Amino acid sequence: MDNTVFLSQLRESSLEEGRAFIEAHLDELTDHAAIGDLMADEALKQLHHLSLKLSELLIFFGEITQNLYVHALGLKAKGDVLVQIRHHKAALECLDAAGEEFLSLGDKRNWARSRISWIIGATSLSRVEEALEQAARAREVFESLDELYWVCAIDHNTAWIYKQVGRYHDATLLYKHLLTVYPNIKDQSEVYIKRAIAMAKGNQATTLAWQGEFEQAYRLQQEAQDTYIELKETNMVVNSEINLANFDYTQGYYGSALRRYYQAQDILIQNNSNNPRLISDLKLQIANVLVKLNRADEACQLGYEAIEIRRRLGASLNTSNALREYATILGASGKLKEALAVS
Repeated sequence: MDNTVFLSQLRESSLEEGRAFIEAHLDELTDHAAIGDLMADEALKQLHHLSLKLSELLIFFGEITQNLYVHALGLKAKGDVLVQIRHHKAALECLDAAGEEFLSLGDKRNWARSRISWIIGATSLSRVEEALEQAARAREVFESLDELYWVCAIDHNTAWIYKQVGRYHDATLLYKHLLTVYPNIKDQSEVYIKRAIAMAKGNQATTLAWQGEFEQAYRLQQEAQDTYIELKETNMVVNSEINLANFDYTQGYYGSALRRYYQAQDILIQNNSNNPRLISDLKLQIANVLVKLNRADEACQLGYEAIEIRRRLGASLNTSNALREYATILGASGKLKEALAVS
């Protein structure tokens, strides 16, 4: 079966339809490992809801073919996307199971790959020392295999861990190191290298801003945004604009921050971006600026709109955090009774 047709069918089908399609064409899907790799790569490229469906189909494919490698790929893909949507406990369960299956096959490389998201989830659950230990072990595996691409992936996430625990100097040094290494990676496309460099610059910029080094932070963040514009990475362009707005807000430049937040919102609207969580975050950030500019009624309305979006997305830790932020906005606007009633 043509790979393009196969993947298109899985993307467009429901979960049950996808399972039925796989079963109906099982005789054509003879190279199980190759099909598994193909599905795993596709899951990595897609947005969260589609990636999660593809990972479930990959697990199913591994089960009906009794192929442990394919099954492990599916568990890893599911764990990766669960980390992205911040269901960290469930993510670690999937990634641990995947890691064990890879090790039972003697596949240290894919075990190490399963640690890339694992260390993010573990850190988010306050298991920082375990995360750093697993990162070091995975890095050793990638180095022994001369896998520079994956060494950088682990280093990038390790720098993120350092940021979360206040080790800003260590994070900055690691981002600087990554910027010297990425150009030497030969087994990835030019687009990948550009994107990776932009991500390192953007993350280094936020780390520098947290240390009060705003001039360099602005420069690096703007360079990152220029690359995302070139690559037509809309969500990353928006994230960069939000970071620049955050730098303004932190320094008390509320008018400039407001303009940047609105610019980020306009980019999302113009590109018909289907990212309600990001839109909700933006509304809360704009509301916070409006409070500072004594525009309380507008702030409260935007805060309410943000919470309604979050509630439609379902209960989560992030919804709870958004509710707390909305209550803070109401309180700062003098609406103490309404703030106390938020739940």
